[in-house]
Amino acid sequence: MIGYSELPVEAFWGYWLTHVEQVRFGDGRRRVYELLRELVTDKDCFTLTSNVDALFARNGFDPERICSIQGDFAFLQCLTPCSDALWPSRPVLDALLPTIDPATQSLRDAQLAPACPRYGGAMFFNVRGGNWFVEAPWRRQFAALREWLPSAPNERLLVLDIGSGFNTPGVVRWPMERTAAAIPTARLARISRMEAEIQVRLGERALSIAGGALEILELASTPT
Repeated sequence: MIGYSELPVEAFWGYWLTHVEQVRFGDGRRRVYELLRELVTDKDCFTLTSNVDALFARNGFDPERICSIQGDFAFLQCLTPCSDALWPSRPVLDALLPTIDPATQSLRDAQLAPACPRYGGAMFFNVRGGNWFVEAPWRRQFAALREWLPSAPNERLLVLDIGSGFNTPGVVRWPMERTAAAIPTARLARISRMEAEIQVRLGERALSIAGGALEILELASTPT
């Protein structure tokens, strides 16, 4: 849907407002995230995620140690963009969700569609969907990740890659491989149901696990 512009404005926003309400602001409790958090409790770690639903933070991970490089549905931005400014999406959802026609699932009036507070132009959620994406805030998060990495205990560093595939491999998949390859004592473990293979040569420092994240983390959490 991101980048698809054929829908009428009313239908476009009817879909996205409902989607974001459910995905970003609905019940965020997920067993797979809880299991992962339990595994890293009391460990020095940093999260790089391509997800834009804030589920790591919503399931107890330290927000200061999360890099959401693809953005976050919690913010809106100008589509021009006229600046690097972001605006909270929650107030917009609160105002517009009641105006969605339950029969058509569309806004009742196209004039209600969010408009840039600065210049009145079109807006969208701050997620990477084109060259209009405002990424300045997420660059700062990425810089924090890069600053943390040299201070990590490299002889014990585990690069755990869960679910990254080849849709946008430059976001998580390839950086994780390059990180493990650049640190001679680091290890890389990849969990993926369909694309668990590892392209870099790491020998015994690499572990490829074909399976779903929940089932694998449940096995890892089971006392032996």
